[in-house]
Amino acid sequence: MLLRKKLQSGFALLMSLVVVSVVIAVLVSLMDLTIKQLRLATISKDSESAFYAASGGVDCILYHRHAFRGDYETGGSVPVSCFTSPAVPGTVDIIQNALPSVYHYNYTLNWPSAFGQPARCSIVDMLTINSEPGDIVSNFNNIQNYIPSSPENSIACPSGGRCTVISVRGYNAHCNDIGRIGIVERDILLQL
Repeated sequence: MLLRKKLQSGFALLMSLVVVSVVIAVLVSLMDLTIKQLRLATISKDSESAFYAASGGVDCILYHRHAFRGDYETGGSVPVSCFTSPAVPGTVDIIQNALPSVYHYNYTLNWPSAFGQPARCSIVDMLTINSEPGDIVSNFNNIQNYIPSSPENSIACPSGGRCTVISVRGYNAHCNDIGRIGIVERDILLQL
């Protein structure tokens, strides 16, 4: 009888260990799943924030491209002020002064933090290509040198046309933080 009692208590101990092991395995699996879901949610939020920075940069540069079209088409310096005060001067490079005239504009726009959102960054690269009336179709063949995300390296600008290629890279952080681990970039490319 004593032996039987010992066997029963040993079996109960063994069953307890099996049940505890199964419970621990389930808890560890649930914890791992929860951590992965949190990472995915964070990445999604950061990606959305970067996309909104790119989209806001597109709106900003399209407004200025329209409002100051004469300056952009002659290689003039155009400060941009959408998210910052004072205006951001940007840089302009004269790529080609002969026909067609081609100008490359670059702006770095820091969004201030607001409404609980962290600061964000938009980097704008814009090529303006101007063909004079009466010209045959003008080609510019080095787009990817100035806008690496462009799928095509050339653009045909029709006679008398004003062609524009815009790339806006949005980031989920301040422009000074680009390059750090965890910074997400989203790019919007337009050809007008």
